[in-house]
Amino acid sequence: MTPMHPHPQPTAPRFSRLWWLGKAHSAFWIVLATLLIWVYADMEFTDEVKLKSTLSLTTGESKTVALLGNTQFELSFTLSGSKTALLQFRHDLNARGSMLSYDVSQEYAAGERSINAATLLEKAAGLTRRGITIKDIQPEAIPLNLDRLTVLPDVPVDLDAQGATFRLTGEAPKVELRVAESRWKKIQERLQGLPPRLKTVPVNLKELPPDKPVVAEVNPILETQPVTTTPKTVTFAVEVISTRVTQDVPVTIRLLCPAAWSEANNTTWKDYVFVPNTASDWRPKLTLEGEPKDLKPENVRAYIELTDDDKKGTASWLPRDVIVSFPPEVNLRLIGPAPKVQFRLEKRKPPVATPTIP
Repeated sequence: MTPMHPHPQPTAPRFSRLWWLGKAHSAFWIVLATLLIWVYADMEFTDEVKLKSTLSLTTGESKTVALLGNTQFELSFTLSGSKTALLQFRHDLNARGSMLSYDVSQEYAAGERSINAATLLEKAAGLTRRGITIKDIQPEAIPLNLDRLTVLPDVPVDLDAQGATFRLTGEAPKVELRVAESRWKKIQERLQGLPPRLKTVPVNLKELPPDKPVVAEVNPILETQPVTTTPKTVTFAVEVISTRVTQDVPVTIRLLCPAAWSEANNTTWKDYVFVPNTASDWRPKLTLEGEPKDLKPENVRAYIELTDDDKKGTASWLPRDVIVSFPPEVNLRLIGPAPKVQFRLEKRKPPVATPTIP
């Protein structure tokens, strides 16, 4: 029987097409094996990273609960996972300015409670699906206060505008108002039975094209309490009656005393002297807006109110806000905050007796 011998494989000529295909085939398997080794090493060996983030809690468009108290929390945490997963998460977090947010209305009902911070971080960042675990986090718990929500439909919005005298050519727009139940009770106390009305943020009509609808953002404050509205912007049909101008008007700050100080038997001004702080501007120029014919010093009343408490002896200066008012027949508006001044009431020194010459 003739023994069988393997047939020698023909060797492709060097640098031929067949030779290059063989080299490429070998290189492919080498690269694939290297990649598999690296992937296995990345999956098999974990790493840790320390990060910081701001977690913002929201209630989204919920019509059942509102979030009270602090809504943003600074978190410091240590994460564990593959190098690739941690590197991708760090990149995603940096792209968001280290901000994470979570809608707590999806899972929690009204009431006060303390929530595990790791639970909120995992939900906000989706760490489980990334294959990342939390090794440590500070603070460990976050307070959560959810209040039941009061929803009021069809609340009218008034246009808060400056730069011109105007009138609306249509009805005031209406929005849906959402406010926490506890805040709504405070609003009702201040409204004293009147229906709620919102305002827009201030709009300067001089900067808007004439004969165009005015689009304004709803001011999310009602009787000092924060609220939310749907929609957040409204549109007004406006007719400008006259253009208003802004001008600096010089005024003199005067004193308004309690009526009792003017009675015949009251000795306030015999016992005390008013001392203004010369560092305060008692003749300021107020920036006013109105029609040019009304922008006169005689149409401005600027004063501070004195009280009996001011007569309590003190060596320090008493600060006081200046009250600015206008006659009802003129339509003027103060631009910016009212000025502040300082003063004190000092006891009058007894007169020095003149010696008698015998």
